[in-house]
Amino acid sequence: MQRAILTPFESSVYGEVLHMLFEFNKAWSGGSCFARAGYLLQRSPDTLRTPHASAILNGNLNRLKNLRSIPDFAPDLAVEVLCSRDTFEDTERRAMEYLDSGTSFVWIVNPYQQSVHVYSEGGREVQRLGSGDTLSGGTFLLGFSVGVSELFPEPLPGRH
Repeated sequence: MQRAILTPFESSVYGEVLHMLFEFNKAWSGGSCFARAGYLLQRSPDTLRTPHASAILNGNLNRLKNLRSIPDFAPDLAVEVLCSRDTFEDTERRAMEYLDSGTSFVWIVNPYQQSVHVYSEGGREVQRLGSGDTLSGGTFLLGFSVGVSELFPEPLPGRH
């Protein structure tokens, strides 16, 4: 499955998500956050996925042989930014692949609706957050909390 290329607008949202996660990661002692890291979700056939952002808890970090190899397990958190060249259904299908492979949470960030879909419990629980809501890390990313509207930068003057 070929990954769609992000537009400048989508890329700016991706940048905001990364910035917030990486700022949180500086003080977080529960694991590590990554940008565009690859994960081998299954073998035969090999299923390699690269979420836009991800996090691995300390317990699973011990499973990494080194940071220069592709983990042969799913991240604990996978974040996908929906892009205009991809459908929500395709992005949701990737979310289900992560969850089926052991990911605890998946966030689908939709720049065009300024919303975040939070998937947990194997996809059985889905929460849709809008611009007035708060995205929380819950017990997983303990202490992470950001207003959903903060993920969506203002467009450049005269450009939408």
